[in-house]
Amino acid sequence: MSLSDSLLNAVTGSNISTHKVSVGNLAEIINQTCLQNAERYEIDKVERAIRGKIFGYTDIESPDGKFHLHVSFFMRGLTKHRTVWVKNYETEDIWEWSGFSLSPLKRAMQYHLNAARLR
Repeated sequence: MSLSDSLLNAVTGSNISTHKVSVGNLAEIINQTCLQNAERYEIDKVERAIRGKIFGYTDIESPDGKFHLHVSFFMRGLTKHRTVWVKNYETEDIWEWSGFSLSPLKRAMQYHLNAARLR
């Protein structure tokens, strides 16, 4: 548990635990939580979120309402940064990945998005 998790938990009384994961692990988590039982329009929403925007953020709830997918982007000067995380509402676990580009996540997710469309 990170220091920010400890502080947030102390202030709010929650039990949030953030886990830093690799791109491959996050792609598998997104597949299991958001794509397994998703309808076509929900799959398209996930794909648009992972494709990224120039600025801002995207929040998506899983079809069963138990998970939350967040993709954000910010730019400070010449530095740009992207963060993607999935939160489990029941256990308050957060799986997070961050980097300068969403390209690695797009590549890791492509197989899962294609498989979800074929179901």
